[in-house]
Amino acid sequence: MTKFESDVLAVEIAMEVKSKWLAKRDAFRKKHRGTNILFTEKMPAEEAEILKRESEAKKAMQELQPEQWLARIEELPNPVKTRAAWIVWWDFFSYRDVPDRWPHLDHLINAKCEPVTDGDLALALNILGYTPYSATARVKGGDEPAEEETQTAPTEEQELVEA
Repeated sequence: MTKFESDVLAVEIAMEVKSKWLAKRDAFRKKHRGTNILFTEKMPAEEAEILKRESEAKKAMQELQPEQWLARIEELPNPVKTRAAWIVWWDFFSYRDVPDRWPHLDHLINAKCEPVTDGDLALALNILGYTPYSATARVKGGDEPAEEETQTAPTEEQELVEA
């Protein structure tokens, strides 16, 4: 197993651990509703850290300016450049209204795309800043996990506020 594949698997496992932790927390809250008993079990630290890195990477990509995206994409080899530009455009450019749109990737978006392997495209997205997990998810045709799926478990202070 490559490091890339190992990183993808680690995030998938961390998301499953978080899902089980949240289900356990929600069942506890339901059972103890109206009492002062608090759910004190913490999400395992290793999985929480993995999800924190995913969330931080996504935030860092959202802060990139169009010129930065273009510069990163232009460094990619031609076979994957256009396909990667399409994904970046969809993820970070498409939400803008027409008067505020960013035209920086237009020449790539309108270019003919040569076939590329999923593995090559995932690696290209990783080079651009996507984590191995989010790059693999995008290549497989799925969306990246929602922000709440990759965020770490609530802190004890947040738990107290929610209770």
